[in-house]
Amino acid sequence: MDSKLTGDLASLIERRLTGGWVLTERLTQATLGKAFRGELVPTEAELAQQEERHHGSATTLIHR
Repeated sequence: MDSKLTGDLASLIERRLTGGWVLTERLTQATLGKAFRGELVPTEAELAQQEERHHGSATTLIHR
């Protein structure tokens, strides 16, 4: 392989890796945002409603 072709290939690989890191960082931030907003899994209240069972409020549980 000549040095220009090797340099071009190295540059291409570097750009793809950099792009991959940027996408990974965005995905990480988006996932963390969803986690903090409670959007990754249903809440206990939502599950109780789907299963047609009672789900007491936090205040009710504290008074028990």
